[in-house]
Parts: sequence; C-alpha cells; structure tokens
Amino acid sequence: MKNIIIEGTDRTGKSTIIEGICKHYEYDNIVVRHLAKPPKHIHKDEVYKWQMKAFIKEGELAKYLKSLEEDEFNYYENKIIYNRYYLGEYVYGIMFRNYNEDFISHRLSEFEKQYINLSETKLITLVASPEFLMKKEDGNSFSQNIDQKTKEVQLFSEIHDKSLIRDKMILKVDREGVFLPKEHLLKTVLDFIS
Repeated sequence: MKNIIIEGTDRTGKSTIIEGICKHYEYDNIVVRHLAKPPKHIHKDEVYKWQMKAFIKEGELAKYLKSLEEDEFNYYENKIIYNRYYLGEYVYGIMFRNYNEDFISHRLSEFEKQYINLSETKLITLVASPEFLMKKEDGNSFSQNIDQKTKEVQLFSEIHDKSLIRDKMILKVDREGVFLPKEHLLKTVLDFIS
C-alpha cells in the first residue's frame, strides 16, 4: 500500500497532477480521496474535533486496505492518492480558526505517529508565488487577498517541513508569472513517487 498526499494552496493544480498520475498508471489499483471541508452547520468550536475524526477514519481505511493486500487474489487498491488530507486543516485552522501554532505542531506529530504509515507515504506540497495565485483567483479560494495568499503559502511550507513524513517534496508550480509546463510538473512528481 502506498499513500500519496498532494497538498498545497488553492489554484496550484493538485487535481491536474492527480489526474496525470492516474493516467500514467492507467488507473490500475488507485483510489483517489478528496477530503471535504466540514459541513457549515458544525459550530466553529467543534470543527477541529469533526475534522480529526474524519482524518482518523481515513487512517483506519488505509490500514484496512493494507490488510487486504495479503489476500493472494488481491484486487483492491494499492495506492491511495489524497487530494488534500490533514495538513491543509492545520494551515487553514491557523489562518481562519485561531488554532495556536505550537498546539498545531504538537497535534500534527501526534496524529502522524498514530495514524500515518510514515514509511509508505509520500507527500508532495504544491506552492506558487502569492502574486501568481492572485491572478488565478476566482473567488472560491480560502484566501482572498495578497496577505492571506502569502500567509497560506508560508504556512504550507512550514507545515510541510514539520511533517514527520520522510519522503516529501515541495514543488513550486510557477515561474515568472506563468505555470511551469504541465508535462514537466507531472514528470517531476512521477519521478519522485516511483
């Protein structure tokens, strides 16, 4: 079982990269999980608990799928690709829900030790310059202005560094105000995960 986590700021091409990975592997034994935001009816004081419960269920699902690999007739997924997972919650929790950064660092390491198979997980964090992200903004992102975009990029880089996952890469997707070629970005990711 391999877990691939694609994290990063809005508008950096996470879905495009994931689609490219799936096509490269011809969708063979891959499941893609996209973790949704908490429902709007959840009171803001309860969001962290709701989100952690969702993440724990994902960790348990990964363990269950891993156990199925021992079946000699295994036809279950052997790769889970996460289009965002728990790292994004720490970024947006700090930005929008007043999470304490020290508290987050401690909870991050505790969560990863308990629920993430660190030796079989690869983390790819996509980032871009805040100015580039502002040009692509369509009003649906978490961050709506240059200060928020700057903070978002900074926090994703920091959370990436604090993660206990050993196989990890930060990938900057833009240069001089334009996306790097999609083929180049995908090749970089495929080289990393293979």
